[in-house]
Amino acid sequence: MNAKDFIEISCLIIGTIIAVFGFAIPLFIERYNKPKLKINLNTKDSSLFTNFSFNNEFKENLSLKIEVENTGKLQADDVQLTIQHVRVNNVPSSIPPMNLFWSYQDDRIRKNLELNTKARILGNSKQHCDFIFLIRQNFDTGVEFGYFVSENDQYLKIIDNGTYEIELSIGMLGSKAEKYIITFNLDKSKKEKTDIISNLHIT
Repeated sequence: MNAKDFIEISCLIIGTIIAVFGFAIPLFIERYNKPKLKINLNTKDSSLFTNFSFNNEFKENLSLKIEVENTGKLQADDVQLTIQHVRVNNVPSSIPPMNLFWSYQDDRIRKNLELNTKARILGNSKQHCDFIFLIRQNFDTGVEFGYFVSENDQYLKIIDNGTYEIELSIGMLGSKAEKYIITFNLDKSKKEKTDIISNLHIT
């Protein structure tokens, strides 16, 4: 191999390496920085399991929220949480998929505006999504009924005590939805909120 051939081959190899790195590095950076969603649901977290008023009549109602965190550096658009299936005491409920509402929309409620089921979550930030409302007259009567806070909550009443299994999907613009299974035990006769909903797990 003469010097000219060696130089040409070397230039070809170097050019190929540069092209590969030029293609791979932006993909790596995009993958590293892209939005990544994870959820947190904790009945012992006072910011997620709180009291709220309902029609100005009940003062001991409970709201269980899901915390959605974007651990990526880029903004997540059109984030949506959807209840796909519900099983109560191992019996499937016949319901269509239901999109959950995002929390803290009191102003939209007062103005009689449509509530948001999609949200924009900045990188390295969190937002709350309403999940379950439990209604009771006062602290001594126990829970009368509850419901999943979705577009059509009339289909998603929480009436029976026992074990609940919910298939929840979370999706965002430009990404495939991920599925979670949430299970918990419900006892409406209990007074303490961490006894009403217990054995909460997310997989």
